[in-house]
Parts: sequence; C-alpha cells; structure tokens
Amino acid sequence: MTPYAELTYFILIGVILAPLMLAGQRGKADGRWIIGATVVMLVVQYQNRIPINGHNHWPELVPLIVFGAYEWGLLRLAMAKRVPGGSLLAVPLALFPLMVAKWLHFVAPDSQFGFAGISYVTFRALDVLWAVTDGALKQVAFLDYGVFLFFFPTISAGPIDRFRRFKTEWRQARTAQKFWEDFDAGLPAFFRGLLYKFVCATIIERYWLESTRAAPGVTGAIEYAYVYSLYLFFDFAGYSAFAVGVSRWFGIQSPENFNLPWAAQNIRDFWNRWHMSLSFWFRDHVYTRFLLTAVKRKWFKKRETASTTGYFVSFGLMGLWHGTTAYYLLYGLYQAILMSVFDAFTRWRKKHPQRFLGRFWKVAAHVLTVHAVVFGLWLFSGQAWQGPVPPPDLLEQAGRQAKINWRSYYRDPLPPPTADRPRVAFSLGGLFADSYLAMAAGDSQPFKSLQQDILKYGTALGIGDQISDPVHLAIKLADTDSWESTRRQLAENQTLIVKLFSDQHEKDLGLLVDLGLWSRLLQATSAMVAEYPAIKNKMVAVGSISLLKDLTDKASELSPALRTADPTVLVHDTLIYLYAQWSDKGPMQALVETTRDKLKFINEQMIPLQPAAAAKPK
Repeated sequence: MTPYAELTYFILIGVILAPLMLAGQRGKADGRWIIGATVVMLVVQYQNRIPINGHNHWPELVPLIVFGAYEWGLLRLAMAKRVPGGSLLAVPLALFPLMVAKWLHFVAPDSQFGFAGISYVTFRALDVLWAVTDGALKQVAFLDYGVFLFFFPTISAGPIDRFRRFKTEWRQARTAQKFWEDFDAGLPAFFRGLLYKFVCATIIERYWLESTRAAPGVTGAIEYAYVYSLYLFFDFAGYSAFAVGVSRWFGIQSPENFNLPWAAQNIRDFWNRWHMSLSFWFRDHVYTRFLLTAVKRKWFKKRETASTTGYFVSFGLMGLWHGTTAYYLLYGLYQAILMSVFDAFTRWRKKHPQRFLGRFWKVAAHVLTVHAVVFGLWLFSGQAWQGPVPPPDLLEQAGRQAKINWRSYYRDPLPPPTADRPRVAFSLGGLFADSYLAMAAGDSQPFKSLQQDILKYGTALGIGDQISDPVHLAIKLADTDSWESTRRQLAENQTLIVKLFSDQHEKDLGLLVDLGLWSRLLQATSAMVAEYPAIKNKMVAVGSISLLKDLTDKASELSPALRTADPTVLVHDTLIYLYAQWSDKGPMQALVETTRDKLKFINEQMIPLQPAAAAKPK
C-alpha cells in the first residue's frame, strides 16, 4: 500500500483518526496514540513481499524490524563509547543497511533488502547518532528512538525531522483545546496535499507530461523539462503537505519541505526553499562538518577551496542518496557546480557592490535561477538518457501500473519452422518475446517449452549447435526460479544469435530476430494498455519514441530486396507509420489500440502458420 497515493491508505487514516478525535475531545490524545497508530500503519503498509533469496519472500516489515534493531544496537554502543574512532566508524556502520538495500542486487540479483522509506529513516538514525558522538545527547530512550525513526506520517516521504525537537513533542499530553488547535492547523496542509497531488500533479501528468515525454527533438526535450519540473513539484510537495498535516493531527509539528521554491533569486535561495529538510540536513551534517574539519586540519590553502570541495562532497552524496544511477550522480555534481559558481560570484559582488543593481537584474537573476533549476531537474528525471529499454524492463513498467494477468497474453505454440528463413528468424525473435512474458508471469514450464522452440527454430537456421548449451543453461536457471539470472542469460542468448548471423554474413536474419522480438513484445504491451485504460504512462505501449525510431532504423537496414518483399515490407512500412504517429500525436488511447492491431497483423503475416493454425480464431 503506497502512502498518500491510494484510497485505502486514506480510509485507514480516517479509521485511526476517528477514535483519536474522541480521545482529543477528552484531553487524552497523548503519545500512546502515536505508538498505536504507527504500529497499525506499519503492519498494514509493509505487507508487500520482497525476495530474500531465490526461494523465500518476506514482508517488508521484516527488514524494517531488522533495520531498527541494528541501528538501536549501534546507538547503544555509541552511547557506551564502545565504537572505536567515534563517528568515523559509527557513521559508515549506520549507513551499511542503506548501502545493502541499494547495492545488494549487484551481488545477489535474486535478493532484495530494504523497505519503502529506508533512505529517510537512515538519515534520522544518523541525526541521533551524530548527536550522541558529538556529546549533545548522553542518553536516548528506546521508545523515543523507535517512535522517531518510524513515525508513520513521515516514514516514506519525509520530511526529515530532528530528534531533539521531536522527542519533546510526542510525549506531550494535549488538552482538548490544544488538540483542536493542532487539528485545525493540520487541515490546510492536508487540503493543500489534495490540491497539489490529486488535482495539479494528476492533471499535469495525464494531459501534459505524457505527451511531452513522447515529443521528439530538442524542442520536445525543453518542453518536457519544464512540464516535468512542475509535475515533480506538485507531486512531491503534495506528499510532503499530507505528511505535515497528518503529523500535526498527532501533535507533531513536522518541518515544512517547500517554501515557494520558484520564487528563488539564486541557487542558494532555491535550496533554502526546495526539499528543505533534506538540504538543511546535508548543510548541517555534511557540508558544515566537512568545512570545519578541512579548515581546522588545514587540508586546503584557501578557505574558498574547502567550501567548493564541500559543495561537491555534499551534493555528490545527495545524488548518491537518490540512487546509484549515473544521472542522479550527474545531477548532484551539476548542483555542486551551480553552488560553487554562485559562491564565487557572491565573493566578487562583495568587491563590486555597485554592480548588478536594480529591478532588471533582480528579474534576470530570478529567470536565470528558474532555468538552471529546470535543467537540473531534467537531468534528475533521466529523460536525457532515455533510449530503447530492455524487454523485461518494459514489462516491469507496465506491471508497476496495473496488476497484469501476464498469462492472458500468451499465444498458441508456433508450428514447426519452415524453409522460409526470413520468416523463421522473425518468429525466433517472437519466441524470445514470449519467453520474457513467461518470466514476468513466473511460469517456469511455459518458459522451458519456449526455450525448446527457440532451439528448434535456431536449428532450422543452422545455429542449433552454437546455441544449444546457452539455451539449456536458461532452462536450468528457470528450474531453480532464479529469474534474475535467467533474464540475463536470455538476453545473452539473443545477443549471441544476432552475432552468429553477423559472423555468417547474414545480417538480415539478425535484424529480423530483433524486429520479431519487439514486434511481438510491443503487441503485448499495447494490448495491456488498451485493456487497462487506467495505466497512466501509455508510452509503455511502445517503450519510448527512441525505441520506435531504433526499430524503424533496423527495418531500413534490411537489404533492399528483402525490405520490399512481401510480407517483410509490412514490417518496414508499419514501423515507419507508427513512429510518425507517436511522434506527432503522443500517447493517446486510440493510438495505443491502433498500435496493437497493426502489430498483431504483421506478426500474423510474418509467422509461418500452418493452414490449420492459420484458420484458428485469435
């Protein structure tokens, strides 16, 4: 259950809020309600099951409890001064669960560890740990610590609170008057969340963001950057407003996360207004600590060098905190460059106080700041690196948006291969697509049957001996339900087949394998989107405009004789038509249905069906 995004979550809040209001009216809405509500919400919220290994799946609640026990044990050692080196060792140890959650899949692809909000909770744990190692806190009560870490309104979406303020609030017994004052104070934030998240962000996403995501060229990228920036603000500010409002109902004044960020006059002002709890956390715990240590130990000859290095350390870590993908790191480095340049400009201004005065320069500074911020958020979106997505990632995108019955998109087994080599190669690609569908469904038996068909079609094309061992390895991996490893092996098998055809100077066959895979896969995904109109990102029907462009380029690379022959010409002409339509019109429901129908038609024309199978209704 996703907090502040599903009706069920709001109903559950209402169920918990009803008795709280009765207790508040009687002046008994104390900290016990926070404990009870947090326990109930966490138990319900963290029931999603994650793979601990290839065979066992545990609720997210399990790693949450393990995380809490680990961080509490580390804090106890820090309070007893039993951590050698103090914060130099304690901080990396506190970060260890977060690093496992982010990087475990690189070591064990079939395993996961973590829970929604682990990044926010880790920063809260570090806030307490630093206070202890700095000597600002001598003792921390177990109950104070647990409630602070896992306070349900802010666990998954922030804001990042501070322990020394929080612990004085949550235990306070509120009078009836104080309770209703808090309740009234929380209402504006809650309704602001409704407006931002479910009106502004939803309208922008549904009627604007999706079409700009499909827009090609530099103009499309620029439009997407501004639309995405607006969407991100309203979506994230909406989540934060919900968290602030619900927190206040329970007597906690969680810090605001946004303060008119688009009114910022410079990049420093922007970070004093945008995701404030995060930026202030990095300012206090990373930048300031680094700067003081660097100056004290004379790491740099000039303080300005220490300041600039501090920006790169702080924002580099902020980018890494968002994720390990390259564009998050680039986003962090970009922000560090902006802050360093502004810092240098500020020093220059102090020596030239008469420069850049007046309303014009004030407006220019504001406009420049907005453009610089929008470009940074475009980097953050990852749209700059959007390209053809791997087949399983495309299916995963659809699966995240709807509960897809993958088995309903299976098709009948293909007939034995014929002597028509281009059609057989195209059909071989379709078998790979069907294999990815079987993987998404977690069906090992259909997957293994499809691998036997791949071997059969590969043999008909003269590459059976070369692909026999890799295909049987994929079957073996599927037997153990090691789906992540199976996925990698399947991709390697497809790459191997294309390479074999290239080595044999049969490039056309390799191109047809790729075209057959994507024609079949996009037929399935467009059918999904047509069947589930509520899927927000209809671009999943074609993966991306760049994917369609890549496929049209592949079709154009076919030899002229094959490209213009029947029925291969249908593949070439259909892909060009679809690319033009999606580039022009964007993700419309009618276009999704057209895509489904046209891809279904060319697949039926290209697959060498036997007369009996061809007559069978689809």
